[in-house]
Amino acid sequence: MRPLLLCLLLAGCAAQPTDRTVPAVPAAPLEHSRAGFLWSRTGGSLAGDADIASASDGRFVLRLTKNLPSPVLEFTASPDGKFSVSGPLAGGRWSGGSIPARFAVWPALAGAWQWARPASDGRQEVHTATYRAAMWKESGKLREITVSSNDSGEVVRLIVR
Repeated sequence: MRPLLLCLLLAGCAAQPTDRTVPAVPAAPLEHSRAGFLWSRTGGSLAGDADIASASDGRFVLRLTKNLPSPVLEFTASPDGKFSVSGPLAGGRWSGGSIPARFAVWPALAGAWQWARPASDGRQEVHTATYRAAMWKESGKLREITVSSNDSGEVVRLIVR
């Protein structure tokens, strides 16, 4: 009986996984918002609806729609500083860590949105070397945010529903 018990014990130890990897920390949950948008730039402006998903870890996704089945523009910012832009208004698809000037207002909007998350109620502004952002928060909820580029004069305004 003892040899059988010893064999079972050794077999049990051998069956234990030796890889003691720590499970990945789950990403912060995404919060979803809907907004109306107005995007003004050289050559005209565009208005429509926006779907925004953001998380406290820096993930940010903005989809601009105009009653179409797919977004006319989708902008994604990841916590590692990478960006991607796609859709007809982007002229195809782009991704990377250094964003072209024609998309510069979108990372500014993502940054302003993240900045507004913990901000207190009321109207506030942020000025940087590349953009200006103004936001209005009421009862802990972001109601409006406007970001304008200092370089191109491009402006994006979101009115959160």
